[in-house]
Amino acid sequence: MSRRIVLWCKLHRWSSLACTVFLLLLCVSGLPLVLRADLDRWLSGNGAGPAPAVGLEQLERMVQAAERLHPGAGVTSASIDEDAARVSLGLVPKGDGEPAEALQLRFHAASGELLTGQEQAWKGFEPFMDLLFSLHTDMFAGLAGALFLGAMALLFLVAIVSGVLLYGPFTQKLAFGTIRRERSARIRWLDMHNLLGIVTLCWALMVGVTGAINELSLPLYQRWLAADVQPILAAWQGRSLPPRGQAAPMLDAVRAARPLMAGQTLARVMSPGDVSPWHFALMVHGDTPQTAWRYDMILVDAQTAAQAERVPMPWYMVALVLSRPFHFGNFGGLPLKLLWCVLDVMTIVVLGSGLCLWWPRRRASAKAKA
Repeated sequence: MSRRIVLWCKLHRWSSLACTVFLLLLCVSGLPLVLRADLDRWLSGNGAGPAPAVGLEQLERMVQAAERLHPGAGVTSASIDEDAARVSLGLVPKGDGEPAEALQLRFHAASGELLTGQEQAWKGFEPFMDLLFSLHTDMFAGLAGALFLGAMALLFLVAIVSGVLLYGPFTQKLAFGTIRRERSARIRWLDMHNLLGIVTLCWALMVGVTGAINELSLPLYQRWLAADVQPILAAWQGRSLPPRGQAAPMLDAVRAARPLMAGQTLARVMSPGDVSPWHFALMVHGDTPQTAWRYDMILVDAQTAAQAERVPMPWYMVALVLSRPFHFGNFGGLPLKLLWCVLDVMTIVVLGSGLCLWWPRRRASAKAKA
C-alpha cells in the first residue's frame, strides 16, 4: 500500500472518529426536524399543505380578532410561517404599568381562523421540537455549541473527501454495489459502508457545507446589524422612545412599509426593542418561488409609523438564508423531505458501520500489544 493511501486512511479514520458521535446526534435530531412543518400542520389541524402569502387585509382581520379577545392588549409582533400555514401574533398589555407576560395567538394562514384544534397535542409538540432544534443547532450551549458543531461539520467534510479518495483504490476490482456476502462480517460491513457512502456523497457534502454555514447564523446576523443597521440607528440616538405598550399600531407600520415592498411579501414583524428601540423591524422576502430566498429588513418609526427605511441583505446573509432550505430539504414539498429522511437514515448507517469497522480492529490491536 502506497504512503499516500496510508495517509488518506489515517486522515479518514481519525477525522471520522472525531466527529461521528456528534454527527449521529445531528442525524437523529435532524430527522424529525425535516418534517417539522408537516407534523405541525397535522397536529394543529392546520391543513394539508403550505398556505399562500398573507395579505395586509387578512392580517388586519387577524389583528382585530386578537385584540377583541384581549381588549387590554395590543398586537406588536407577527410571524408568518407559510410552510406551517400559521400566523403567530404577539400581544403586550397597553399602558405603563408593571410588565406582564406577553400573549401569543396563532391563526390559520389561509382562513384567518384562530387555531384551537388538537390544542393539547400541538402544545406538547412545539416545545419538544424547539428543544430538538436547539439540540441540533448548538447542543444547548449557545454560540460556543454552534461553533463546535460547525467544526464537526468541517471534519465531516474532510472525512467525506478522504473517503472518496480511498473509494477507488479499495473498490477498483469490484463491480459497483457489490456486497461480498460470502466473506466475513467485517468485509460485508466494509462493502455496505463504501456503497452507502458513495450513494450519499453529493447529499452529505451539501448537508455538511450548509450545516457549517448555518452554525454561523448568530455571528453573521450580528455582523449585519453592526455593519448595516447600527449606522442607521446612530441618527436616532437621543430621540425619545415610545412608552411601553403605546407604540403606533403594528398595522400602521406594515402600511408604511408597503411602498418599499414592491415584489415582496411580509414574513415577520418584530416589536420595538428587538432590533431597534425606535423601530418596528419588518422582514420581507420575494413573492415568487425564484425570489422567495431573498430577504430584506424595513425599519419603521415605532412612534408615528411615518418613516420607513430599507436595509438590504448583504451577500453573507443571502448565503445563510439559501443554506437553510437545502439543509432541511424544505424547498420541494413532502416527496423531497421524505428523500432527505431516507438519505439521513443511510448516513446513520454509514456512520454506524464506520464504528463497527474500527472498534473490532482497535480491540484486536490492543490485545496484540498486551
